[in-house]
Amino acid sequence: SSAGTPLSAASPEAARLESLRRHQGELEARLEDAVENRLAAVEKAIRSFGLDPARLAGRERGQGGPFIPVSSAIADQPELRDIAVLLTRLNVMESALAAIPSGKPTAAPMTTSSYGYRRDPFHGGLAFHGGIDFRGAHGQPILAAAPGKVTFVGVKQGYGKVVEIDHGKGLTTLYAHLSGFNAKPGQKVARGTQIARMGSTGRSTGTHLHFEVHVNGAAVNPRPFLEARRDVLEVQQTAKRRVADSGNRG
Repeated sequence: SSAGTPLSAASPEAARLESLRRHQGELEARLEDAVENRLAAVEKAIRSFGLDPARLAGRERGQGGPFIPVSSAIADQPELRDIAVLLTRLNVMESALAAIPSGKPTAAPMTTSSYGYRRDPFHGGLAFHGGIDFRGAHGQPILAAAPGKVTFVGVKQGYGKVVEIDHGKGLTTLYAHLSGFNAKPGQKVARGTQIARMGSTGRSTGTHLHFEVHVNGAAVNPRPFLEARRDVLEVQQTAKRRVADSGNRG
């Protein structure tokens, strides 16, 4: 037959092409399912910290998502286009999950002085306590709860000596009543990096760490971040690896 003649539906070539199309369709469906399942696990992990996945990823509700350019090679293939959009969304969500502070800021145990309203130890009146306290030994290492950039090292009224870290996505952590510093402003730190030493500076009744988590500038209860379940931490660890791999490739 001539080059322009279409393949007969019964020809071996047509059968092979149809088989290839069917196989490609099955692979695309499996890939889409895998990405959707991973995305659901990541969003569930973010919610377990008491956070809204869409807001944390920088997308306000009701405003739609970011414009995602799709290469011309897949623009005309709806299945591949859908997978590309899903993968982009997954990358954004994994980046958000990786930024969440889930590491403990010290080896010392948490005390009963929890987040919320309590009796002020100085004047006895009801006062809001915006973090969680850890009692320990003077000079005990204070650790970064997540990777980030040190934005403040110094003294704040009431808090004494303080270190603050920006983890991105509107998430910051504050470490107060310190005796000394190991970090400098502008320094990039990994989770678990020693940033300071425990003390009793500022408005303090004894040696301890006062630890706060802020979301978009507002203090939130740190307990969900400190008591994350193992399965949540595993999902987060995978996200961190993927984000790191993506950064290395970039």
